[in-house]
Amino acid sequence: MTSANTLRPVRILVVCTANICRSPAMEMLLQDSFSRAGLPPDEVDVASSGVDALEGSARCARSRLLADAHAEAQDNEALWTSPSRLLRVEQIASADLVLTAARIHRGAVARLLPTARGRTFTLLQAARAADMIVANGLPEVVPLPQADDPRGRLRWLVAELDAARGPVQNPDDDDVPDPHLTGDAEHEPAMALMASAIERLGILVTTVLGHP
Repeated sequence: MTSANTLRPVRILVVCTANICRSPAMEMLLQDSFSRAGLPPDEVDVASSGVDALEGSARCARSRLLADAHAEAQDNEALWTSPSRLLRVEQIASADLVLTAARIHRGAVARLLPTARGRTFTLLQAARAADMIVANGLPEVVPLPQADDPRGRLRWLVAELDAARGPVQNPDDDDVPDPHLTGDAEHEPAMALMASAIERLGILVTTVLGHP
């Protein structure tokens, strides 16, 4: 018998500063990754917010254009025309996994809800941990919860990602730069970083959620 707890979709929260550029792109690319992998849309819920967002602000047209180029054709109008929103502790509390654009946002999440530290990563940090897990190889028989418990499976994966955390030679390598601070020309390199990381992380998430 499936409990009401397992019926709730997996919730992934992505966070940046203003919720107009990086985190909406991360949200869209994650949704696209899961859609391409065949995960049911009601199984994984991805949302975004910003630690210093001015609620109601329009989202970045340049980021949308570049994100569209990395995704398969789908209707993303609602995501990009919806207003920015400010990060709240309730969003963190309900998320099974929190991905941030940079270390500063990871720290902001931890200050709002210290108990979320173990399930909060920068996107690039999570992708690096995912690479380690994939390199080591998933065991033939993975000690996972039942297939009808996607939240339990994601919690298992988050624990594995947490265990795979490690120091990085240059801490800046855990951050996706903010093109609205570094200049418009940085939009494309930032998007390439996010797209690559989400591709690698998305493969592992869909493998775990779709494991028999």
